[in-house]
Amino acid sequence: MRLYEAIGNLVKEGRINERTQKALDAVRVKGGELVHPGQIDLVGTTAIANQLFMLANVVVQEAIAVDREIDAIYATLSPDQLAHIEKRNGKPISTP
Repeated sequence: MRLYEAIGNLVKEGRINERTQKALDAVRVKGGELVHPGQIDLVGTTAIANQLFMLANVVVQEAIAVDREIDAIYATLSPDQLAHIEKRNGKPISTP
C-alpha cells in the first residue's frame, strides 16, 4: 500500500483528524520532492527538513502522545463517574 492510500485510510477510519492528515500529506509531498531514486535535492534542504521534522513531531504528539495522556487521566475516574458518563452517552465507554 502506498503512503498516499494509507493516509486516506486513516482519514476514512476516523483515526486521524484533518490537521494530522494535513501534516502527513505535507511530509509525504515535500519529502517526496526532496528525495528521488538516486538523487537528493540539497537546495533549501535544511529549512524544509526542519519543517518536516516539526510536522513529524506534531503527528506523533497528536496521534500517540495525546491519546495516551487522555487515557491515563481518564483511567483515574471512579466507577461511579464512569457509570454516569456511560448513562449520558447511552452506551458503554470503549477502553484502549
